[in-house]
Amino acid sequence: MRWCLLLWLLFWSMACFGLSAAQLHLHPDEQRTLQTIEATIKAPQKLSFNCDYSPPTNSSCQTYNGFQYITELRVKDLNLTGMLPLELVNLPYLETIEFTRTYLQGQLPPIWGTMKNLKTISLTANRLTGNIPKEWGNLSSLTYLSLEANNLSGNIPEDLGKLVNLTNLFLSSNKFVGRLPNTLMNLRNLKQLKISDNSFEGPIPEFIQNLTQLQKLELYASGLEGPIPTAIFQNLENLNDLRITDMAGEQSDFPTLNIQTFGKNNKLILRNVSLYGPLQPKILGIINAEMEMLDLSFNNLEGELPGDNIGGIKHIFLGGNKLNGSVPNRFSFNDKNDNIDLSYNNFNWSADTCTGDKLAHVNTYRSSYLKNNAV
Repeated sequence: MRWCLLLWLLFWSMACFGLSAAQLHLHPDEQRTLQTIEATIKAPQKLSFNCDYSPPTNSSCQTYNGFQYITELRVKDLNLTGMLPLELVNLPYLETIEFTRTYLQGQLPPIWGTMKNLKTISLTANRLTGNIPKEWGNLSSLTYLSLEANNLSGNIPEDLGKLVNLTNLFLSSNKFVGRLPNTLMNLRNLKQLKISDNSFEGPIPEFIQNLTQLQKLELYASGLEGPIPTAIFQNLENLNDLRITDMAGEQSDFPTLNIQTFGKNNKLILRNVSLYGPLQPKILGIINAEMEMLDLSFNNLEGELPGDNIGGIKHIFLGGNKLNGSVPNRFSFNDKNDNIDLSYNNFNWSADTCTGDKLAHVNTYRSSYLKNNAV
């Protein structure tokens, strides 16, 4: 009788406090799906997808109705020889897919577009090919999409503009072509946009000025053409990291920058983008002592350098322009950790400037007025 009473009390305690043994294990359907996924990606070793591990290495789980369900799958830095698994659609609570630096092959599965709970897809550095499926425009909960460093190609689908909750979109280092669709103007929550190292066509789209939450914009050798829309510098008040390089197209004057935008620890890289005209009037009072990096190299900028207004910038690249006049004292006795390049310009060097260690850590190759190898 005593044993019966103890068993009765234990049963009701487990029921009331949710301590059933079933809570400690994945749902059987999820277990079968994970086995199929491991076979599809051809993992060289057993992956700890099971949430019984503490903590699990490759997954995270949540408990629903007495069973555990996978919410995150993370596989990184493995030499996988398989494909992206279609079977992920059988994980109904999945929010995060992260297969980065894994060498997976094949195409992006259109069927993933049916996964309504997905918030993050990171497929950086694989061997994926083909187009971005238009069906992915149905991923209404998606906030993070990284497809960088693959072999993807084709045009960016207009349907991508339906992902209005995106905050991060990374498409760099692929083989995308064509013009960026105007539907991307709907991505008003974007904070980071990286589309470098592709073969896009046409000018930098004007709609970028409407992405007012942007903090970082990278257009390294994107294929897009200039001139750079001036509204980017004026309207994007949250932008603190702007990188545009290697861009053909019309010449443009050095932009008038928003003083509030480019401040502490910010980066401005406008390298080889056909800028011309005098530098000093536009940069005085804007590039302040707390800016981290300024790269205006390989343009057609003229005139003299401003003086103390660039006093604290540690990374300054102005090589390959037509700058002249004397070099400000800012560049004298600079710290060895500074990165300063004044090469291939037309500066006047005084005898005093070139003595001692004043320019010990500055690249001034062929930058004197007489092109006589000043240092």
